[in-house]
Amino acid sequence: MNPVKKRKLALIGHTYSLAHNRWKAATLSKYYDVKCYVPELKGKDVLGRSMDEIDSTAEPGEDYETIYLPKAFLKEKTTGFTLKNLSKELSSFAPDVILLENEPWSMLRWQAWVCAKKLPTKPVFVEFTWENLKRTGWKGLFTNNVYRFAARYGDLVICGNSVAQKIFVDAGKPIEQTLVAGQLGVPSERIVAPSEQEKEAWRESFGFAKDSYVIGYCGRFVEEKGILDLLKAVESIDRQGQKREVRLVLLGAGELEPEIKLRLEGLGVIHEAVDHHQVPDLMKQMDLTVLPSKPLNKNGQIWEEQFGRVIIESIYSETPCIGSSSGAIPEVLNDERAVFDHGDIDALKALILSCMDEPWRETLLRRQIVHIKENYTHEAIAKHYYNFIS
Repeated sequence: MNPVKKRKLALIGHTYSLAHNRWKAATLSKYYDVKCYVPELKGKDVLGRSMDEIDSTAEPGEDYETIYLPKAFLKEKTTGFTLKNLSKELSSFAPDVILLENEPWSMLRWQAWVCAKKLPTKPVFVEFTWENLKRTGWKGLFTNNVYRFAARYGDLVICGNSVAQKIFVDAGKPIEQTLVAGQLGVPSERIVAPSEQEKEAWRESFGFAKDSYVIGYCGRFVEEKGILDLLKAVESIDRQGQKREVRLVLLGAGELEPEIKLRLEGLGVIHEAVDHHQVPDLMKQMDLTVLPSKPLNKNGQIWEEQFGRVIIESIYSETPCIGSSSGAIPEVLNDERAVFDHGDIDALKALILSCMDEPWRETLLRRQIVHIKENYTHEAIAKHYYNFIS
């Protein structure tokens, strides 16, 4: 009996996305014949790894192909480019589905849509969006019109959070033609937790007491990520003289680094940079991770957390995570007991103290593992996509 022939799916987007999580394409390849089309970035670093090390061949167990195409109208902005020869490549592949991972106002989104309209296969055009804030002023006027056009001239929309879905629905997209799902996931099999002896040795390597309660942070060192709020909360706990000392391990970089180094003295360390795939091995040593982001509205810039990948990476590493009420963090955590009001240092402090109670912490972790397994593993995301597109 002949096997059922897979439909063809063209995945178009950022090199960043694929370098960040190659398993996205791999798990989609269980359902589709997948080809990825991304910008060529030879000689440049992506997430600490040279693109020269990332070739177009499939890794073991994977069954897809990556095509690197030169950028046209190259700009620093991630939305200001098209891909040369994209139309020719898509005509050769003749996909049944095009999955575009770029925002509605990007040049690449509309280039891919025009290419789709020319193809004799009449592929289903699916786009992914993270955007969870409505713009104001002239930017708002522009993006509102773009959303209306995208809602009308496109088939399906996958939204990285519920606010992104609402923006599209408000623009005229029927809600049944939208799906709220993650873009990037984690493996189904969680990494092996370290032994108590390994954790003690790891703590002592930083000069911490071997029974220290270690809180981790991974992200940019900027005001809107709430890292200074986390420092203040831990400083307050430290002054209270808990039975177990509370220490911080911070992974990242940014404009606040000089200030953080001064305030971190005796309270924790900034960990040396590691490749992205090594982050879970670092997180598994910690007792808790915190994502304390808060909204940014300053000098014409607006931002709120669109996902918070550190959440799912932490839980994958057998370390519970708590986060603020900003943006998509509460829906990714899916547990109000793990959420504090953004900017509320006393609430953050109280939640950290709750997590220091081992039974409470363990119960929180078990709930979080179930949620991540059902929604944010590579396999779960690919299945959600397939069921939605089919």
